[in-house]
Amino acid sequence: MFFIFSILTILNFQSDSLSIDENKFVKIIVQNSQNEIKSGKTTTLSVKFFPTENVKINSEPEIDFKLDKDSPFKLAVKSIPTIDSLGYLSAESQIDFVFRVKPKTGNISTKLSGDLIYFFCSEKDGWCNRYLQKIELPIKILK
Repeated sequence: MFFIFSILTILNFQSDSLSIDENKFVKIIVQNSQNEIKSGKTTTLSVKFFPTENVKINSEPEIDFKLDKDSPFKLAVKSIPTIDSLGYLSAESQIDFVFRVKPKTGNISTKLSGDLIYFFCSEKDGWCNRYLQKIELPIKILK
């Protein structure tokens, strides 16, 4: 476990990604495609899931990202991940959320922030759980 955490920490350190370790059953890495963006343009938030042994990420209900109230962003597109024959995300799947900066947003330093909502199940023990993960990534919006 320490080895996996160390690798995720190194990945976090070498790129503009964020390793999140709050859920003991599912680790995720979140990466934003850019740190600066112009008003009206898009940025992609990529989320990779790393479930522990015997834990799977559900495809239904759909994985969702709810932006914080008064966010200068709006969701434009959400990618559909690869699903296995049992309805779970394939191992180490990635989901991309494309956000567009709302028009007429001025020069500000802000955060792309909201709640990542997903469900996961233990195949071995037969339980499922909903998880809400707070995500905050700094980003500068240019006029």
